[in-house]
Amino acid sequence: MLVTIASLALAQTAAAPLLTGSRTLVGIRPTCLAARPTGQMIAAGFDNGSIRLIDAGTRQTLKTLTGHPQTVTAIAFSPDGKWMATGDATARIFIWKTTGWTKAYEYRPHTRAVQSLSWNAASSRILSTGGDDVSFVFKAPWKKESLKYPGNGAILYSATYYGSLDDTWGVASLNRNARVMKEGAPVRELIAHDGRGSNDIAFNPKGTWAVTSGRDNRAALFEVKTGKRIGYFKGHQDWVARAVFTPNSKIVITAGNDRTVKFYNPYNFAKLADLQDQSGIGSPLAVTANGKYALTTNINDDLVIHTFGVPQK
Repeated sequence: MLVTIASLALAQTAAAPLLTGSRTLVGIRPTCLAARPTGQMIAAGFDNGSIRLIDAGTRQTLKTLTGHPQTVTAIAFSPDGKWMATGDATARIFIWKTTGWTKAYEYRPHTRAVQSLSWNAASSRILSTGGDDVSFVFKAPWKKESLKYPGNGAILYSATYYGSLDDTWGVASLNRNARVMKEGAPVRELIAHDGRGSNDIAFNPKGTWAVTSGRDNRAALFEVKTGKRIGYFKGHQDWVARAVFTPNSKIVITAGNDRTVKFYNPYNFAKLADLQDQSGIGSPLAVTANGKYALTTNINDDLVIHTFGVPQK
């Protein structure tokens, strides 16, 4: 895999470049990724319905979970680390206990594939979004009752809780601006991308910033409280498919359909690194909780583990 590191002068030193190396796990081709809330373990979903728990530092598979009948499309860990939610192409959602890694609950609320999963800060709610343009909220103690929030034609993507709020989330949309929602009702719009829509939304850990991944080949940074657009991350030559913050909020990572993954400084929008020959459908992204590793998939969809010169935690 070819890796090009560019514009590293900003906040970097010759002794500590942004990325110090990349290791490709040939033949391990995840469809989605999520980082455990502590340490350096990640969960990876696969086309065969399995989930692998991988130590990013040793690159070893710690455990393999099975049960999904088709492709695993979404994974999310609860902030308290006690639960993991996984969704698949058959619209099923599994909730796993991380002690023993046993499946505790199963739902099938959507009529089309699960696109995203998110936990609130208290680890008491799960927010799911599906290809059926509907979001659901499941509340502890995980009974089958749920709250339903239809997009009504908005074509919702990547509904995500942020900060310490338990009833508020952000959601990307294809034919409307991204929005901040409170119990399913719009609070404010995040206006960007010339009306072309966004594929993803991500928040920094404090919930003060949001990044939307646009179909105008840009990612936009917002102040969440006011909805003010701060600026754009530029450089992709096709749709921006995904975005993620590092745990310390100092770097935004974006994946595009142009087979690149880019690293930016959100304080001045400077590009810090540019990874070439990445997935052509927008690489899954994850950063380990200890800030040591960023994970992507390459042009062959193999998992690639990149090491930060200085941990981004």
